[in-house]
Amino acid sequence: MNFKEFFLLREAHSNTAAIVVDIQPLYHKNCKHIMPKFVKFINNYTGTIICFYNGPDIGGDEEYTVKEYFLDNGIEEEKIDSIIFKEKVYAFFRNWMDAGISRKHIIQAIRYMVINKQWDSRDITEEEWQKIYGNDWPELKETIINDDMINIPDINISFLKQHSGCYLMGGGEEECLSEFRLLLEAFNIKYKLISELIY
Repeated sequence: MNFKEFFLLREAHSNTAAIVVDIQPLYHKNCKHIMPKFVKFINNYTGTIICFYNGPDIGGDEEYTVKEYFLDNGIEEEKIDSIIFKEKVYAFFRNWMDAGISRKHIIQAIRYMVINKQWDSRDITEEEWQKIYGNDWPELKETIINDDMINIPDINISFLKQHSGCYLMGGGEEECLSEFRLLLEAFNIKYKLISELIY
């Protein structure tokens, strides 16, 4: 048993929650190389497992097809029954990420929007943005005013806070997983990336 195998086995006996992002049929081409280790990890895991997936509304998968995918790859049926599956939307922060806005500035926007119950960045006035960003506003103004919006996903923040200290895995590393990290970081929800299980 090499170090990586030992690490995975040790992590699999933790009572810490594991959050899985976008390991599903839609992304099989990307995640297939991590599936053997992922299956081993999940089958031996003793903590809560929460799987977020992109659903059919954005051309993704139904919950039952995600479950079938897990079963077809070797996850045990009794383990499937214990997993919490939650559908999520796609690319909620990606427009600003792709435009080069820093993680710090995106996190500031997320916090402000959630606290003020604003789910679409287009509903924030320019005066509000100026207050949020202060001296940084001039460098951000053109992108935020003229580029596509970001939106707060329908994910229960209180639920995520209950699982602070979670393990985080899935992908894509610089795409949906990175978005999920922004959401966690915006509310100081601690997490640990399991690099062996990221695609």
